Amino acid sequence: MTASFEPIAERIGATRQRLQTILNEFETGGGPRIEAWRTYQRATEPGSQAAPMTLVRGNRRRTPPHVSTVKEVADQFAYLSCVLAMLRSLDQLPEVNVPEQVKLIVLDEFDARCEDGAARRHERYSLADSEGWNQLASCRLQRLPLGLYVFNIAGIPRSNWLRCPAREKISLARFLAFQMHGFAPVFEVHLPRLTNRHVTEAEVDASHLLLARVAQMNPRVKGLYSSAWYIDPAVATIQPRLAFLREFFLKNGGFVHRLGVTPSSIEDALRKSATRRRLYDEGKYQPTAWARYWPRAAMLRWAGLS
Repeated sequence: MTASFEPIAERIGATRQRLQTILNEFETGGGPRIEAWRTYQRATEPGSQAAPMTLVRGNRRRTPPHVSTVKEVADQFAYLSCVLAMLRSLDQLPEVNVPEQVKLIVLDEFDARCEDGAARRHERYSLADSEGWNQLASCRLQRLPLGLYVFNIAGIPRSNWLRCPAREKISLARFLAFQMHGFAPVFEVHLPRLTNRHVTEAEVDASHLLLARVAQMNPRVKGLYSSAWYIDPAVATIQPRLAFLREFFLKNGGFVHRLGVTPSSIEDALRKSATRRRLYDEGKYQPTAWARYWPRAAMLRWAGLS
């Protein structure tokens, strides 16, 4: 093993020990819950651990296993499923084709989840909520962190062309054909739930620069795609400090278009902002999903990597 990977190996060993301790403590002190946990475990484990960065839309929600007990126990079982997933992912992490910085961020996130276990903070792992499925996908290395953002490998939905406004359909078709060079594979980027802090331009730049380095190491990936409520120009009007989130792509070779109102766009847009909630309640703001695309060539050019 080369010297550059020694810190990764040391971190993996320390994190593995913490995760194994959490699992051992439960299995030695779980009492009557042990048998229910084993049944739950068989229902949630994949048949085989898929290779990282290969699953399309790996964080899709499914029906969680039924647990005939209180919600707190169900959440604990969901958390323990994440612990098992992280233990298996530690074996794969050295081989994932991403910069060492991304691997270190992964280990930081795994360590933070160990802290959640020690503090009995299991609510965010509930499989009754999309956040729980996102956590499980991240533990399985189906979603990888970039600092501010996370990403997975996916394909651009064909339905986007149908949902695109009529006046922009030809432009979108040309962009997908001659700039993106196809629908897949692409980086699908997500902004996780953030608590008590604002997104900054420096964080956005740093995350996209790191993603460009991932793109450089993975030449098959055609670029970036995602859908988000904050690309909507209405957001820039009511909260100008967020305007840069849309302008970033338009200034650097990207393409955006309206998709429409969705339950997730409403939920995500209203979750943190009292201003947006008030305007929504007054009928002055309708959260709307917008698509954004950023071709590989434009991404690498912006990052100075082309």
